[in-house]
Amino acid sequence: MDNSIRERIAAVSSFFSFLERHDIINKNHFKGCRRPPRPFETKNSEEIPEEEDLNIIFKALYEELHADGRGYAGKRRQARTLIAVLSVIQHQGIRCGALPSFTIDKNGRYTAESKGREISGTINEETRNILDTLSFDTAKPFREMKVNTIQKSFERFCKRLCLEGKITTVYSLHDLRHYAAVRHYEEEKD
Repeated sequence: MDNSIRERIAAVSSFFSFLERHDIINKNHFKGCRRPPRPFETKNSEEIPEEEDLNIIFKALYEELHADGRGYAGKRRQARTLIAVLSVIQHQGIRCGALPSFTIDKNGRYTAESKGREISGTINEETRNILDTLSFDTAKPFREMKVNTIQKSFERFCKRLCLEGKITTVYSLHDLRHYAAVRHYEEEKD
């Protein structure tokens, strides 16, 4: 069932609730009905970034991080943030929405809240070095982050790389989560 049918069911249900509240009908037969579930979509292999695509993305971000000239201060800030975010998602596989609550203790263990559940693990050395090199707070690196801003920023960056012909697909941050899942599966990790 596609989303347009779900939207129509929701609209009809709202209309019947309106009629019931205004005593035009006695019983709303839609009340208590659950909407049909969204269809489960799997990712194609083209939608999950390959190692070479990630290398191209990181190379372009590091070039922007060290770019000189007028007007590059914003690009450098964006590149710094995206490098840190991509490193954490690529290696730890956490959702972008969990990043504002992402905390790291002295022993390298991290905790974060993702969709109402607490997740935890050990941050890998490469990611920890990147966060240190880019001067992020070692305890709570992403506390001031706005998730939607970062997601849109990354997609715009990927669109620009596509227009330049460097990569062929515009990836989302969630696609990096799928990348991490595939890599963890190949390495027989959770």
